[in-house]
This record gives sequence, C-alpha cells and structure tokens, in this order.
Amino acid sequence: MRFLKSRVFINTIAIYAGEGLCRLTTFVVALIVARRFSAEALGQYGYAVALASVFVLLPDMGLHLLVTREVAGEPLSLPRAFWDLHWLKMVMVGFIGVGGLIFGTLALHDAGRRGLFYILAIRALLQTFSLASMSFFKAMERMHFVALQQLANGVATMSGLSVCLFLNAGLYTTVSALLAGQLVELLLGWWFILRYFNPGPVRVWNRDRMTSMFIAAVPIGAAAILQACGVRLDVLILGVFSTNAQLGQFQAAALLVVASFLVTSLLMTVIFPKLVRILRNPTMAGTAYLESVLKHGVLLASCASILVWVAAPVLVPGIFGQSFIPASRFLRILAPVLPFVFLNTSMFYIFLATDHRREYLATLAFTIGLGVLIGFILAPRLGGTGVALADLVREVLASVIYLHLLHRKAHVPSLGPVLLKIVPGAAFVAIAAFLLLGGGGNSQVWAMMWSGTMLAGILLLTGTPRREQLVLLAKEDS
Repeated sequence: MRFLKSRVFINTIAIYAGEGLCRLTTFVVALIVARRFSAEALGQYGYAVALASVFVLLPDMGLHLLVTREVAGEPLSLPRAFWDLHWLKMVMVGFIGVGGLIFGTLALHDAGRRGLFYILAIRALLQTFSLASMSFFKAMERMHFVALQQLANGVATMSGLSVCLFLNAGLYTTVSALLAGQLVELLLGWWFILRYFNPGPVRVWNRDRMTSMFIAAVPIGAAAILQACGVRLDVLILGVFSTNAQLGQFQAAALLVVASFLVTSLLMTVIFPKLVRILRNPTMAGTAYLESVLKHGVLLASCASILVWVAAPVLVPGIFGQSFIPASRFLRILAPVLPFVFLNTSMFYIFLATDHRREYLATLAFTIGLGVLIGFILAPRLGGTGVALADLVREVLASVIYLHLLHRKAHVPSLGPVLLKIVPGAAFVAIAAFLLLGGGGNSQVWAMMWSGTMLAGILLLTGTPRREQLVLLAKEDS
C-alpha cells in the first residue's frame, strides 16, 4: 500500500495516463487518415508530423528541461524562471512562425504535405507554451496537473474528430481537430500555474539574465532537436525518394519506434528530478538505481521486440487495414531497434542530469550524420527496408558509445560491461543468421535472432528481475 502512495508511482501514472491519452488522439488521427482516406494521405500526414515534431522543439531550444532542472533544485526560483521563460518564448515563437511559413512555401512542393505541415506547425506553436507550463509541474513533481491538461486536450480533440466523422469532413478539417485540443490544454495549464503556483506579477525583461538562460539552454535544445530528427530520420529520408503511398506504408510500421521513444521519454520525465539529485552527488544507492532503470528497461524492450516480430503480420493490417500488409516486413526489421531506442532516449536525460551535455551532443551528431549517409545510400536501392536497416545501425552504434562513456565515468560500473558484451554478441548472431538463412521475403529471421540473443544475454549475465531492484525503482529519495 505504501508503494501506491509513493510520489514516483503517482507521477508515473499521471504522466502515462495524460500523455497516453494525448498521444492516442494523434494516433487516432493517423488511423482515421489511413482508413478513411488512403495510404497516400497517411504518407502526407506522416511526413508533416515528422517535420512538426522537430518544429515544436525550435521555440523550446532546451529551455523546458533547463527550467525543470533549475526549479527542481531551487523551487523558490519558480516566479523568476516562469516570466523569463515566457518572455523568451514569445520572441522565439515570432521568429520561428515566420520561418515555418517561408520553409513550407519554398521547401514543400507537395501541396498535401505543405497544407498539413502548416496545420501541425500552428499546433506546435500552441503546444510550446503548454509545454512551458508542464515544465514547472514536472519540476515540482506535481504531474497530475499534466495529466489533467492532457485529459482536457484528449476530450476536446476526440469531440472534434467525432464531429468531423459525422459531417464527413475532408483531410485538412479532420487534422485541424488537433488544434482545438491543444488550445484547451494551453489555457488550462496557464490557469493551473496562476492558481496553484503563484508566479507573481509580470517581471520586466532582463536582457542579461535571459541571454545567459538562452546560452545555457542551447546545447540542451540542440541535443533535443537532433534526438527528434533521429527518431523521424527514416521518414524524412524516405520521403525524398518514395511516393506518398510508399511512405504511408513505412509510416505505419515506423509508428512503433515513435511509440517506444515516447514511452521512454515519459518514464525519464517522471524520474528526471530524482536523477538530477542522485547524480549530482553520486552514491552507491544512486548507481544501483540508475543500473536498475537501464537493466529493466532493456529487458522489457527486448521482450516487446520479440512480441512485435511475432505479431507483425497481423498487427499492422489489423490496425490500419488490409492494404497495409506490406508494412509488416518493415515492422519486423524495426523490431530489434526497440531496446536501443530505450537506451538512447534514456541517455539524453542521464547525460543532462550529470551535466555532460557535450559528450552526448557530439555522439548524437556523429551517429545521426552516419545514419543520414547510410539512409541516402540504401533508400534509393531498398526503399523502406534500407532506411529501417539504417535506423538499426545508427541506434546500435549510439548505444555502444553512450554505454562506453557512462562506464568510463563509473555511472554504470556493473551493467556497462555486460551490455557492451551483449550488444556485439547479438549483432554477430543476427549477421550469422542473415548469411545462413537469408533476409529476403517476409521471414526476417535474423531480426528475431537479434532480439532473442539480447533477451537471453540480459537474463544470463544480469539475472532475472529481483524484488529489491524493483522496490528500489519506486523508493522515495530523502
């Protein structure tokens, strides 16, 4: 019963419930687009979503996580941080809004992609102010306010979608239902801040303080933007070489990777304030906590990758319709990526908490650059299969580098060497299976072998989950 009352448990439920519902609405829009319109429309929508997911981070530029970290460590700084953040955001939103309009006009020649991008860009500009409010709720570990915001967003969006379906609305109008939910979320967040957190009267613009704040946030923002680009890199590259219909097929499978990224981001959002506290003053208990998080996350993600591989032939067509059967091949190739998406997404928060942003940013830039190179080489020849393989290579390489850096800094003294043995071993088994059994057709046996070796290696070398490790994850820090 004490576990059910713990702050970590309550915040986890709040974040996953709220974000889960909010993300569900975005998925429902994709599902409606796929079933009611076509794979071509899903390709246009998926490409616009990929661009908008990066666009939403531009007016953030790391400011949200910086504010969360500062206010978590010094709660009395909330009023000053609140007004400084919003002054900066208003200036940045103005510049970025104009930049988005110019980008859409000059770079997006496909009218469908351009129109949907404009709709989602407007949503992103509303969302950035909503995320600003959430950064304070997360810093104060009062994440039920985040859940309430996103519950209101979900209700408003689903209501709008219901009206669109009833009226048989077009593609643009249907996607615009997301705007109504985002506006409700924004207004509710401001009301919570003013009522429960007392930011005080409006503070005047302080150029020196805000310049320092912006400079400190830029490395975090650059890392977040690169991270978002990495998650959507496959869609962005494939969109250059394929038709909207082909892109729609791949997008149906790639949503799995995006979902894995979001699930991990939510988990790390919940525990980020705690990570900041325990990693600033490392202890044996803190090290054990971090290793437990990573071990169980990789274990669950490896299990999920096996289940996804097995279910792929019925999973994608069952969700999106029989016309999306070809997407199951892409899904099987992407399944082994899941443990590495978990690791790499977690590393963003871990390196930020330990204030080692430079190493993280350098690794991220290098692996994304390599992923772009591989993607542009393979995409014209292999299409969706090529960018899926590029995803796997990039994520694996990034995980190996991050684990090496963490082990070198003694943050994962026990788990680091184990994972650094398991990952190359799993890759060797997968390559051997590919050479012996072949990778053509729909079998993709090598991908299953990769995931199975990852799972077996973790269980053999780190042991099965133990009660004391699980209790440690939910334990309150003093």
